[in-house]
Amino acid sequence: MKSRQEGSQPRSTVGVDSLFLLAEELKQPLIAIAHASEQHDHEAARLQAERALRTLDAIILGEQLASGQVELDLQPLHIGSVMVDVQQRLAPALKQRSIDAELSLRRGLALIDTDKRVVSSILTSLWQIMLSSVGSAANVTFTAKGYKGGIRVAISSPEAQLDGLNAPRISPQSAQPLKDLAGSGGDFLAATQLAELLGTKLTTSKRSIGVLLPKSSQLSLV
Repeated sequence: MKSRQEGSQPRSTVGVDSLFLLAEELKQPLIAIAHASEQHDHEAARLQAERALRTLDAIILGEQLASGQVELDLQPLHIGSVMVDVQQRLAPALKQRSIDAELSLRRGLALIDTDKRVVSSILTSLWQIMLSSVGSAANVTFTAKGYKGGIRVAISSPEAQLDGLNAPRISPQSAQPLKDLAGSGGDFLAATQLAELLGTKLTTSKRSIGVLLPKSSQLSLV
């Protein structure tokens, strides 16, 4: 089921300022990769490179959708399977940081109408935002709960400091420690754009970040 008709493509949210922010943010994993290479820490370098590539992939997907090069393909989906896949994909980064990640799914969650590629990319970006916010050995909960319009998927931690996501830190010194991860600006930009293209939004607080996913329209036909 295609989501969009010809001539109704949304405009891109990525402007010159946003691209400048993205370039600055992506300096950080590159600096960390350089430090890791100098100290022959190949695993740290690999994880930093994967982090940067995931951010770029999310931005590229958003631009392809916004420009009409790629179309949304909305299908009824169980969100739990996507959440499991995303957490497994990020398992090496979680292990490196000694993150205790708990996956919590409420029973009886409704199907959602979504593009699996897009929601997977959003959740990956949200995870990377959280990893930029917490230190090592943090406790993080990955939850899906129902609300009136569908499901809210959120990542939260008592150690999180998510204030100021709309003005992410940009500092060459921020990536100096070998194990430090990049800032959250690029990932927040990517997740926000992709959520807008799905017709929904992110939800944020000091300790949590999530996305609202509408329930499947097919449920109303039953």
